[in-house]
Formats: sequence, structure tokens, C-alpha cells
Amino acid sequence: MTAGLDEAEQRLAARDYRGAHTLILAAIGADDTDARAWFLMGVIAADHGNAARAAELFEKAAALGTDDARIEAYLARARMALSDAPGARD
Repeated sequence: MTAGLDEAEQRLAARDYRGAHTLILAAIGADDTDARAWFLMGVIAADHGNAARAAELFEKAAALGTDDARIEAYLARARMALSDAPGARD
């Protein structure tokens, strides 16, 4: 499913979120242990301002075990966004 996720990343870069989402869902349907697919879902959530959901998705990707450093970087960014959100410290 690498080709589908490669295309999904290209669509994300072009801000074609619907197209990317469709490809990522297909990848998850084929293999729900694909860390890259969960990471890309997190990117969509982050790009849409949903830091809490993004953090959940990045955590799932990290838990699946991968050497993709982007996952930890994006997870850190999502956690930082949450600490700045109103009420996040309560």
C-alpha cells in the first residue's frame, strides 16, 4: 500500500484533503497496523486545527513502532498546541 500512501502524501502537499483521506482510509482498511497511514491521518487532523485528535493519531502511529522521525516531531507539535488551547491546563 506504499504507492497509495505516497500518493496520499502528494495530495496532502497539494491540500487535497478529501483525496488523501480516501487513500489513507483504504490503506488502513488493508492494514490497520500501518504507522504511516495513522500518521497521515494525524496530519489531516492537525492541518484542520484538531490538535487533540492529531495527538491521538500520532500516538497510535508511534505505538505501532516505526523509525519515521516525523511522527515524534508532529506529536510534540500537537502536544504544544494543546497546552496553548483555552482550558487545556485545567
